[in-house]
Amino acid sequence: MKWLSIRGLIRGSVAVLAAGLCMGQSCSDSAPVSPPVGSACGQFAAECVNLIGTAPYALAAADLDNDSDIDLVVVNFGTANVSVLLNPGDGRLVESGRYTVTDWPDDVAIGDWDADGHLDLAVQGPLGVSLLAGCGDGTFASAVTLDIWQNAPQRLAAADMDGDHRLDLAIAGGVLVADNVTIMRNDGQAHFTAAQSVTVDELLAGFSAAEVTDLNGDSSLDLVLASRYAAKVHILIADGQGGYSTSALDVAGASHILNDLLVQDMDGDGTLDFVVADNGSPLDAQDPGSVILLLNPISGTTSPVSFRAGTSPVSLATGDVNGDGLRDIIVANNMSDDISVLFGQGAGGFASRMSIAVGDGPTAVVARDFSNDGNLDIAVSNMNSGTVSILINDGTGHFTATR
Repeated sequence: MKWLSIRGLIRGSVAVLAAGLCMGQSCSDSAPVSPPVGSACGQFAAECVNLIGTAPYALAAADLDNDSDIDLVVVNFGTANVSVLLNPGDGRLVESGRYTVTDWPDDVAIGDWDADGHLDLAVQGPLGVSLLAGCGDGTFASAVTLDIWQNAPQRLAAADMDGDHRLDLAIAGGVLVADNVTIMRNDGQAHFTAAQSVTVDELLAGFSAAEVTDLNGDSSLDLVLASRYAAKVHILIADGQGGYSTSALDVAGASHILNDLLVQDMDGDGTLDFVVADNGSPLDAQDPGSVILLLNPISGTTSPVSFRAGTSPVSLATGDVNGDGLRDIIVANNMSDDISVLFGQGAGGFASRMSIAVGDGPTAVVARDFSNDGNLDIAVSNMNSGTVSILINDGTGHFTATR
């Protein structure tokens, strides 16, 4: 797996969590670390390639400059910064600046941490979480980093965990004795305090994904975590009083590596399902990996169903790609340098994959309407080639380049 050696370098073992942070920067402190480098759109038949920083690893999409167009944030692992790509409205995402963040960043969340009406960024690396205050025009103040290296953060999610209408952070990481999740409470002004830590597993198997959602319909937010090296999905059900009950589902063979997880209603029955990117087993050179679907997993009666994607699936997105009203699955495949689109057939079934070539070593995929035509487009980060591919959808699941 192309990127696994890099991930292996940043897994730490540490002890306790530092608490408390104020963003502390204003938009007058905005300081992109380098000018935009432009793009090379239209070089390939199916993609627009934006040249980004070293080792673009993670993506997030939202309207960052309040113009109703979907923009893109790219986390550059190799250069410890984020690139902000603004959208002029036709899907041509143009880099407007880069901002220094914590070392070896590999995850990002977008939300309004300080309640000023502008979207902010939280960027996670193994040494901490950097907060960048949004200015509302697509620029950001210089980062302030929450120093939580003791918890070896691996994934983060943003949600109002305590029902006070303020966005908190759930940070999944590993300490000396166990993998855990730490809930960082937000006072509404981006002062974060470590409120509680929940032990998830004793294996130090690491996390590849963290999702926050209400699994059982009790209006309390639960947590779902993919254990990277234990081939398990951990479920943390909130009791409404600040506590969690924990359980785990074995979803693949013990030697398999789980790379991503999404929680969505995939079969339209009103219950939430799990979609897992299974890298396969490193002990079996003939195992290309797969996408695993678990329907209504909290019922306790589900069995994993696997679908073939490309080689080494690493990232997932879902949505209706071809306009038939059914949810599809989009998969970034790290070793085969492509994405797979698995078209939904209803009732949890998916047709054979359609493959689209992208750059070298894709690591993340997001699906949003970048071109403002009502169709779901795709962005892919290509770690080894230092690019982001933008695939524009004609509404039937066929993709062409932006110009």
